[in-house]
Amino acid sequence: MLTVQIRRKIGGCLQCLNISLRAGRVSQAYILIYSYAIDIMAKYKFKCSDIGMNCSFSAAEKNREDLVKKIADHAKSAHQINEISPELKTKVDSAIKKSLF
Repeated sequence: MLTVQIRRKIGGCLQCLNISLRAGRVSQAYILIYSYAIDIMAKYKFKCSDIGMNCSFSAAEKNREDLVKKIADHAKSAHQINEISPELKTKVDSAIKKSLF
């Protein structure tokens, strides 16, 4: 049996993922490692054009909260949207994607 440990530091906390590999279980381990990699490496992305705006703005951030702030700042400065309606919030939330690329 082989044990793989993946570590990441978030803030001041160290998080570890231990994966034990046995013969015949490599595909399961690969899925776990890939899922974990997506979680720590992925970025949240948004494009105004994805919600039907005629705008080339796009943004990407490591965490969703920072991206939402950037979107709100853009909405105020470029589109003169000072208050986000529930309908617009739903559209924006559904257009935010998590991706490695």
